[in-house]
Amino acid sequence: MQISKLFAKDINRPINGVIKVAQDDAASIQQELSEYVVTNELQRHFADFFEAYDRAIDTPTDKVGVWISGFFGSGKSHFLKMLSYLLSNCEVGGISAIDYFDGKVADPMVYSQMRRAVEVPTETILFNIDSKGGQWKGGAEAKTALLLTFARVFYEHLGFYGEDLKLARLEQFVDGKGKTDEFRAAFARINGGDWVEDRPNYLLFEDDVVEVMQEVLGMSREAAQHWFDGTETAAISLDASPTRSPPMPPAAPRSAAASSACCSWWTRWASSIGGDVNRHVEPADHRGGFGREGGGARVGDGHEPGGHRRGHPRGRQRLLEDPGALQHAPVAVVFQRRRGYQAPRAGEDRRRRELLKAEYDEQSAVLKNLFAFEESQSDLRGYTGPADFAATYPFVDYQFKIMPSVLAEIRKHGNSGKHLSGGERSMLSGFQEAAQKVQERQSTALVPLWRFYDTIATFLEHGIRQVIERAARAAEGDAGLVPDDVKVLKSLYLIRYINDIKPTVGNIAILMVDDMGVDKIVLREVVKGSLDRLVRENYVSRNGDAYHFLTDEEQDVAREIRDTRIDAAAITEEIKKIVFDGLYTARKYRKGANDFPFDRFVDDTIYGASQGGMKLNVVTVGLPELSEADDGTLALKSADQALVVLPAGDDRYYEALMDAARIKKYVSTQNVQALSPSKQNIIKGKQAEAARNKKEAQQYLEEALGAARVAVNGRVVERRALGGHTAKATLEGALDELVSSVFTKADYITAPAGGVADIIAILAGTAQGALAGTDGANERAVEAVETYLDNQGRLHLDTTMGDLQRHFAGRPFGWRDVDVAAVVARLLAEGRVSARLAGKTLSAADPSERKRIASCLAGKEADTLAVLKRQLPSAALTNTARSLLRDLPDAPAAPEGIDGLVRVVREVLEAQREWAAGLLGSAYDRREYPGRAVVEQGLSLAREILQSQADEVAFLKAFTDAGDELLDWAEDAEAVRGFFPNQQRLFDEAAQLEEAMAAELVYLVDSAEGPSGRWGEIGAILRDPSPYRRISELPSLGDTVRRAHDEVVRVGRSDLLDAMEAVMAEIRDYAASAGGDLPAGFVDGIERELAAKKDQTLAADTRSQLDAFATQLDVWRNGKLAAVDRAIEVAREAAAREAAMRTRCEDDVVVKRPVAGTASHSAASGAADTPACPPWPMAQRARRPVASQQAIERRDLCRATRLTSEADIDAYVEAIRKKLADALADNDSISVR
Repeated sequence: MQISKLFAKDINRPINGVIKVAQDDAASIQQELSEYVVTNELQRHFADFFEAYDRAIDTPTDKVGVWISGFFGSGKSHFLKMLSYLLSNCEVGGISAIDYFDGKVADPMVYSQMRRAVEVPTETILFNIDSKGGQWKGGAEAKTALLLTFARVFYEHLGFYGEDLKLARLEQFVDGKGKTDEFRAAFARINGGDWVEDRPNYLLFEDDVVEVMQEVLGMSREAAQHWFDGTETAAISLDASPTRSPPMPPAAPRSAAASSACCSWWTRWASSIGGDVNRHVEPADHRGGFGREGGGARVGDGHEPGGHRRGHPRGRQRLLEDPGALQHAPVAVVFQRRRGYQAPRAGEDRRRRELLKAEYDEQSAVLKNLFAFEESQSDLRGYTGPADFAATYPFVDYQFKIMPSVLAEIRKHGNSGKHLSGGERSMLSGFQEAAQKVQERQSTALVPLWRFYDTIATFLEHGIRQVIERAARAAEGDAGLVPDDVKVLKSLYLIRYINDIKPTVGNIAILMVDDMGVDKIVLREVVKGSLDRLVRENYVSRNGDAYHFLTDEEQDVAREIRDTRIDAAAITEEIKKIVFDGLYTARKYRKGANDFPFDRFVDDTIYGASQGGMKLNVVTVGLPELSEADDGTLALKSADQALVVLPAGDDRYYEALMDAARIKKYVSTQNVQALSPSKQNIIKGKQAEAARNKKEAQQYLEEALGAARVAVNGRVVERRALGGHTAKATLEGALDELVSSVFTKADYITAPAGGVADIIAILAGTAQGALAGTDGANERAVEAVETYLDNQGRLHLDTTMGDLQRHFAGRPFGWRDVDVAAVVARLLAEGRVSARLAGKTLSAADPSERKRIASCLAGKEADTLAVLKRQLPSAALTNTARSLLRDLPDAPAAPEGIDGLVRVVREVLEAQREWAAGLLGSAYDRREYPGRAVVEQGLSLAREILQSQADEVAFLKAFTDAGDELLDWAEDAEAVRGFFPNQQRLFDEAAQLEEAMAAELVYLVDSAEGPSGRWGEIGAILRDPSPYRRISELPSLGDTVRRAHDEVVRVGRSDLLDAMEAVMAEIRDYAASAGGDLPAGFVDGIERELAAKKDQTLAADTRSQLDAFATQLDVWRNGKLAAVDRAIEVAREAAAREAAMRTRCEDDVVVKRPVAGTASHSAASGAADTPACPPWPMAQRARRPVASQQAIERRDLCRATRLTSEADIDAYVEAIRKKLADALADNDSISVR
C-alpha cells in the first residue's frame, strides 16, 4: 500500500503553519477548530482558565486579567484564538465552537466547565496589538503606548474613530448626549461630505467641525475652537476608557449564573510596543469595566525572547493567578492525532493500523537493529513496538525527539533561521512536507532525516544554502561528489548544533535509512565513501571519528588549517606526553621485590632523561618501517628492547594530534582580535576542536595500545601472554618480558630489605635471619659490591653511595636502592668498607653516627656519602698512636679496636682545635692576653693532623709524626689553661685600672706611686709574655696607686671649692654697689648656678676633671659680672620710660610735673604750653675694676724632689717664696691649685 493511503486525512491538504489574528475567514476558523489538538498540557491550561472563569460567573470579580506566556512558537496565539472562539461560541460549518472540542478534551469535568462558560453570551475582541499600536511606539507617547492601543481598540469596537483618541472622545461625548445622528446630519449639510468617511481628515475641515459643534452641542465658537486646538492624549487610561457596551444580542434574563460579558483578546505585543518590558505588562494592572452590566475580561499573550520565561505581570487583578507557561507539546502526539490514528472511527482506519502492525511484526528484528545509535546523549531509538510504529510511520521516533532541538538551534545560529519557529506549527509543516516526498512509495519506505532540510531550506541564511547548492551542482556535474553525498551533507547540517547525536559514520548511516529493507553494512560503506569525498572537497571536517558540516567561512579556515605544515617530531612529542605522562606514568617496573628502571621511547626517540635501564619503545604509524613490518622483522629489531607496535591501520590518534597541532599553529599566525566576529567564533570553535582532538587522541592511543603487537629482545610475544587488552596490560606485559631477558643478576638479592629500620639493624649488628648474613643470604650481592669497590679503588676513582645505587640499578642487576643500601650496610658493619661524609669517616659502631649513615645509604643524600674499600693500618702504627695518647695529658684511654683508636685520636685533636679556636675567637679578640702564640700553635697543629682523617692510615701516621710537637705544646699550654679564667680576672682588673689612670699619671709623676714606682710595676706585669707567677701582685699594686690618686683628687677638689667661694663673694660685692637697681632675686639665681657647679666638683673623681672645672670657673665669673652690668642698665632704662609716661595732656594743655631733683616747677608756671621736660637723669656708676688674679699649679710650685738636709729644706722653701712673690708683683692676688 502506498504511504499516502495510510493517512486518515489528505496528506496534501493545506495546514496553516502560523496562526494569525487576521485569518478570520470561515475556512481558516474551521480548520483551526477541527485540527486543534488538546494535549495533556493544554488540557491543564483549559482547566485553569475555565475553573476561574466559572467562579467569576457565580461570584463576580474584578480580577479579570489573564496572562499567557510561552516560548516562541509554543502555540500561544493558537490557544488564545481557541479561547476567543469558545467564549463567543461562534458557529462554523454548522457546528458551534464548543462542539469541536467534544472528544478533544479527555477530562469530562473540564469539558463541562467549558460548556457552562460558553452559555454566557459573550462578545470577544481579538486583535494584534502590534498592528493596532504601531503609531505610538516612539516619541513622547511610547510610555503609554499600550494604554493608547487599548483605548483605540475599544473605541473602534464601539464604532468611534479609535485612531485619533481626541476625536473618539468627542464622538463618545456626542453619543452620550444622544446626538450622533444629528451631528452627522449637520456635518453632511455644512460640509457636504459623510462624517464616517471623512473623519480621518477632520483636521482639514476645522471651520466646519467647529460650526457643527456650535449647532449641535450648543457650544460657543471660542469653546469649540478651544477643543479643536487642544490635546487629550495625556489623559488616556483604562479606567477612563469607554464604558458603553456595544449592542448585545438577545439573551436570557440575567442572573447570578448568567450574564453577558465582553472579552478583549490581544496577541504579539511583548516586543512590539514601547521599549520597556515593565510597561508591556501594565494592562494587567488595571480593572476594566467594558460591559454595561457584566465585567470585561482581557486576555493577552507574549512570547519570551531568547527562550526564557518571563514572570507574570505584577498586577493584583488576574483571573488566573498562575496560568503557567505554554510549552512545546510532544510533536509525536500532535502528529499522531492530526493524522487520525488516535481514535479510529471507521473500519478503514482500523484496517490501516492493523496493516502497519503486521508490517512491524514482520520487520521488528530489522527495525531494532537499524536504529541503534552510538554514544547518543539522549534516549534516541527507533520504534518501541507495533503501536508506536503504527502511530508514527513513516517517521521514526528519534525524529520527533531531535527536530525541536534542530529547529531551535538553527533559529539561534542562522540569521534567516531566526524566523523559523521551533514550535509544532513549523514542525508539523516540516513533517507534512517530508511525508509528501515519500507518499508514492510503498509501506516499507521510511523518511530519512535529510528530507527535513528541504522543508526548512527557505528559512536558512544564504551562506548555508549556498554550501548545499554548490555541493548539489558538483554532484550533478560529477565534480568530485555524487548525489548521495548531498543527502549526507544535509543530514550533517541538521545535526550540526545539537549534542544528542555524535556525527560518526554509524550514526550518520542511521539518519540516512530510507527503507526497512536497507542493508546497514552496505549503507555504512556508502556513507563512509560520501564522508571521505566531502572531507576531501572541504565541505566537511573530520575530528577523530566525528564529522562536521562546514559553512563557507569555515571551509576557508579549514582549508588554511589543512595547508599548515607540521613537523612530525612535534606529533611524536605529544604522543610521548600522552603515553608516559597520562596512560602509563611509572618510571620503574616492579617484579618481585625489585624496581627495574626503564627508558621510555616513542618511534626510537627518548622521552625524558635516560636512566640507563631497559628500553621500552612504542612504535606509531609515524614510523612506517616498523609499524608496517612483519613479525619476523620486529623480532630482529627488538634486540635489547621491547617494541610495542601500534596497529598500522589505526591512525585516528595520529590524525587527531596532527589536526590539533595544525590548529594551534594556524591560530598562532593570526591576529585574532583584528578578525571579524564570525571568524573569531570559528577560530574559537577550532581551538575547542583542538582540545577535543587531544582528549580523543588519548582514548584512541589507549585503544591502539590495547591492540598492539609486542616484540621483546628478539622474540614476538603473543597477545594472550600480555595479560589483557588494555594499555597498561600491554606495556607491563612487555616490560615483564624485558626484565626477564635483561636483568640476569636480579636474583642475587635473596633477602630483600624492608626499609631504613632494616638498614639500621644491619649497621648495629642486631638484624635477624637472612638480613644478618646467615644462611648465605645475599652473598653473591655482597661479593659483587665488594669487587666493584676494589676495582674502583685500584683505578683511584671516588665512589659515592649514589654511584653504587645507579650502577646496581642498571643491567644486569636491577636492584632496588634499599637492597643496595642493605648490602653496603653489611659491609660497613663487618668493617670491610668505610663511609665518609664531608671528609669525616663515620663509624657504624657509634649510635649517633649510625642513623646518619642509614639516612645517606637509603635516602636522598646518597651522593654525599663516599664509600670505599677499607685499608687497615699496621700494628706498629697503631701501637705508636696508643703510646702517644697515653703520654698526652687528659687524653682518654684508647679502645682495642682500630675504629675506637681512630675515634679517640680524632676526638682529642678536635677538642684541642675547638679549645684553641674558642680562645682566639673570644678572649684574644677582646684583649692581648699572654700565651697567644701557644694557643695559635695548638690550633695549627690540630688542624694540620685532622686534614688526613679521611684516610685512617694517613691520619694515624700524621698523628704519630707530630708526637713531639704535641707533647711540647701540651706542656706549654698548661700555663695558659691555668690563666683562663682565674688569673684572667686579675689581669683584666689591672688592665682596666691602667686604662682609667692613663690621663692621671701626670699628677703622680714625682711620687712613689708614679711611673717610676708602683704604676710602672703594674705595666711591666701586664706586658710580660709569661706573667703567670706575678699575676697575684697586681691587686696590692693597684690599691696603692688608687690611694695616691685619691689624695691628689681630694686636694684639688678642696682648692676648687675655695676658689668658687671667693668668686661668689666678689660677685655679691659688685652687685651690692648697684644699690636698688638690680631686679629682685638676681644674685640668688647666680648662687644657684654656682651650687650646681659645686655638686659637679664633688662628684668628680679625676684630677683632670677638676682642672677643667677651674678653667671654666674663670669664664663663668667674667660672664656673671657682665650680666650684673646688663641688668643694671635694663633697670635704669625702664625707670626712664616710666618717668616719661607721667606727662599727661588735659584739654589741649600739656601739664608737666617736676621730677624730684630738678628746679622748682613754680619757675616754669608761666610757661604752661612749653612741652620741654628734662629727662630723669640716670645715675652713672663707675664699675669697679676687676681685680687680676694668677693661678699657680701646685705641681709647678712644689716640684717633686728628695730632701736630705735642713739646708735642702731652706732652699726648697725659698724657691717657693720667690715664685709666689714674683707672681704677686704682677697681679692683685694669686691662687695656688
